[in-house]
Amino acid sequence: MNTIFHGLGAAPAVGIGATVLYRTGHFSLELSGALEAVDPEREWQRFRHAQHQVDEELERLSRSSSSLVKEVFAAHRLILQDATLEEAVHSAIVHNGRSAAGATFQAVSDLAEMMRNLDDEYFSGRSSDVLDIGQRLLAQLGAGIRRPRLDNLPADSVLLADDLTPSDVAQLQPEQVMGIALAGGAPT
Repeated sequence: MNTIFHGLGAAPAVGIGATVLYRTGHFSLELSGALEAVDPEREWQRFRHAQHQVDEELERLSRSSSSLVKEVFAAHRLILQDATLEEAVHSAIVHNGRSAAGATFQAVSDLAEMMRNLDDEYFSGRSSDVLDIGQRLLAQLGAGIRRPRLDNLPADSVLLADDLTPSDVAQLQPEQVMGIALAGGAPT
């Protein structure tokens, strides 16, 4: 049985193929470790190390991508180094006694929520970028949930998902994907 779905188009095209459902869950913190810091200075250094690792990863990804993807990862690198994010994590570690993972989760959640509530559609849509960076940081801290890979989809796939992060999209192989249908997100 063939099913036709209609939605808001982000590009003028039609995608016909076998559907692949991609379930990612939500921004989450794996609670395998304690949320309270034993040594605030050590937890701050753990965060800084994770931040450095994520920055190197984003820089590496931007080298092997199209110019549009390079721009996205350049913006991610700016968000990663944002003083507001760093200060929120530092404060949660030093003043609130949180672990690096707990502080990162809280700071990223708060920043994404603030952006999501902005009246500006562009900046509101960037909340998913903040969450993407947060998930990368949590993975480096050993507290993030690993997401499935999207670089080995069957040929002629139509990808169905709630939403995709820029990191998800960067994995896609254009010759494998005939279309993408998202329940959420924005055309940008």
